[in-house]
Amino acid sequence: MKISVHRLAERELNVAMEFYSVSEPGVERDLIYSINDAINDIRQFPLASQIEIDDIRRKVVKIFPFSIYYRVINSTIRVVAIAHHSREPYYWIDRD
Repeated sequence: MKISVHRLAERELNVAMEFYSVSEPGVERDLIYSINDAINDIRQFPLASQIEIDDIRRKVVKIFPFSIYYRVINSTIRVVAIAHHSREPYYWIDRD
């Protein structure tokens, strides 16, 4: 399946990587590996993650306090947010 990432989800990942590179140098690599593992799981089993709201599913990232919110549209997986668990719930709800 094709993966499409919302520009704000990309920004969330970049901000997280920058945070870890400053606070704990080297850990940002582990974050990106964990995110990639979660996305590979989503690609392999797109309907396995629980539905969070409407048609948006949630995949919890291993090791790090993040979740990937996505929807499956035909043969495309649309990542709408890569959200830190401390963020306000559903702040991303209006994203396409």
